[in-house]
Amino acid sequence: MWEILHSAGIGPATQRSGPTWRQFPTAQAHGIFAADSLYPDTISLESLYAPIFIDHGPRRVHLAGVTALPTTQWTTQQARNSTMTLG
Repeated sequence: MWEILHSAGIGPATQRSGPTWRQFPTAQAHGIFAADSLYPDTISLESLYAPIFIDHGPRRVHLAGVTALPTTQWTTQQARNSTMTLG
């Protein structure tokens, strides 16, 4: 990145006003909502599927459901249910 800026004649940035990179996630946490999936195995080695939703504002993880045979419709409904519950 430095080489590109240097070749374009752009020098180092001065101190900018606003949040630092450490302050930015904290300031924006109330608007960050993420989704992920867990794949736990049972004692009988059956794989399960568990979608989770992460609300960064209050730092909470919401388990949407667990199933052995996820379908597109089931996953979509779990996402809808979670967003309705979380507002």
